[in-house]
Amino acid sequence: MTDPLLAVENLHVQFDTPDGTLRAVDGVSFTVDRGETVCLVGESGSGKTVSCEALTGLLPTPPGEVTQGTVRFDGADLTTYSETQLRAVRGDRIAHVFQNPQGALDPVYTVGEQLVEAIGYHRDVSKAAARERAIDLLDRVGIPTPGTRVDEYPHEFSGGMKQRVVVALALTCEPDLLVADEPTTALDVTTEAQLLDLLADLQAEFDMAILFVTHDLGVVAEIADRVVVMYGGKVMEQGDVFDVFDRTAHPYTAALMNTLPGQGALQPIGGDLVDPVDPPDGCRFAPRCEHATPACTSGGQPPLYPTEDERRAPADDEVRGDATAGHSASCVYYGPHHDRDDLDLESDSDA
Repeated sequence: MTDPLLAVENLHVQFDTPDGTLRAVDGVSFTVDRGETVCLVGESGSGKTVSCEALTGLLPTPPGEVTQGTVRFDGADLTTYSETQLRAVRGDRIAHVFQNPQGALDPVYTVGEQLVEAIGYHRDVSKAAARERAIDLLDRVGIPTPGTRVDEYPHEFSGGMKQRVVVALALTCEPDLLVADEPTTALDVTTEAQLLDLLADLQAEFDMAILFVTHDLGVVAEIADRVVVMYGGKVMEQGDVFDVFDRTAHPYTAALMNTLPGQGALQPIGGDLVDPVDPPDGCRFAPRCEHATPACTSGGQPPLYPTEDERRAPADDEVRGDATAGHSASCVYYGPHHDRDDLDLESDSDA
């Protein structure tokens, strides 16, 4: 197997606050292969957005700081890069699409001017060539009459069209990795479906990897190759989308599944979100978990153990030699001294 395009290992990100040190990301590891879509899933406050912003140094520093871990992109550790080096990567090989297109676009410049500026920053081309490229990009993302609309301002576009412009900005240099942070949150369901179809078409055209942040499991089921479930700055479960949905391993993932429409009566997750300034010992989800035992409440977050289906599968994933390969869950029930049969998630999903 070839090395992954992106390999995040043991990433720690913290913020200094008046209430103490906030551990937003606390030992997160995951990979993204070339051309695949990986979805980061979890409730608000799970650390998804901070993990993505840490990749290319978008964190406000201070108060944010990457204190530990590596972010290897195409073999190079981005955590060692200077700001100048990161700027060369951002928008070129790694591009970001954020959930608020209005905030991502400058209201005093036309969309064409913003596209031309982005192209000119990374490519040595004339303004005329950059303008032609900008018009072509607007056409590719489905903006009607792009030759005219290139000279219009962001306020002249609808919310869905603004998001298409932001996607065009991200594609100016045909990136290897697109980081999409809840890009459909502010869109209606029809526009959301159109944008997801657009991203799928562009991914196939550019052979682009996508790291997609969302809390919408319906979107995950539609677009993901692999899923990383986060809670309280930790990874709870990860694996192939079919494994995670059909053979859910972690109680937190099962609880998320039970909030999906079509699962019978909606079952909200009880309790409060973990306090990132003063997290509990043991599993972060233990205070809200109906399956928790004394072993869950001490000793730190359990490691990512291979699930039962993973143990029975051929050992091809061991080539990569890390916990981000295959289907795994951060739960004591998958450890060597606990009985997986005591963890009955099937009944939860069917409730």
